[in-house]
Amino acid sequence: MPLFVLLITGLLLTNSAAAQKDSLSMNRDIPLLHFPGISQADFSDAFNVLNECVVKVPGYGFTYPFIAPGGHYGGCWWQLDASISLQATKWINQQFSENMLRGFIAVQQPDGRIPLYGHDKVPDYPTCSSLPKLFSAAYSILQHSGDPTLLKTVYPMLYRYWSWWFSDARRDAATGLITGVFEESFPRSKTG
Repeated sequence: MPLFVLLITGLLLTNSAAAQKDSLSMNRDIPLLHFPGISQADFSDAFNVLNECVVKVPGYGFTYPFIAPGGHYGGCWWQLDASISLQATKWINQQFSENMLRGFIAVQQPDGRIPLYGHDKVPDYPTCSSLPKLFSAAYSILQHSGDPTLLKTVYPMLYRYWSWWFSDARRDAATGLITGVFEESFPRSKTG
């Protein structure tokens, strides 16, 4: 996992000249990594893993291709996994990353909530969303964007999501704390 951690944080990367190209390929023009003990080939392989997780046919409410977690999770988007992957994809395919933000706009609920993942059943988890890594990912992508309308498009989604997180319904009345979940810690079902 150390390669993935480096990949998602964007540490010690040299920006790629082809970052603005619009393609689904995530394994070309890999940024250069200068980190003792990790070869460029190993770092490039981490991008190959991202490329293998690209779902080219939009689905589950997303209107653009997206990155799925891969493995047994199948071709479904997950807010946390997709947000983390955006920290890497921005370095090699800015347009793809911007379109993933547009995909989050498409799946946002009327109350501002971003579902946990594509199979999320809103009536089952109306107060549930995974850890909001989308904020830092979106900020990072917006910093790299050359599209002047992207901020105007993405900001309302982020504001509504922020408002949902800090709404009175999300706060514990006694402590004022706001809780988030990790996917493996779904709240108990009222029926079971």
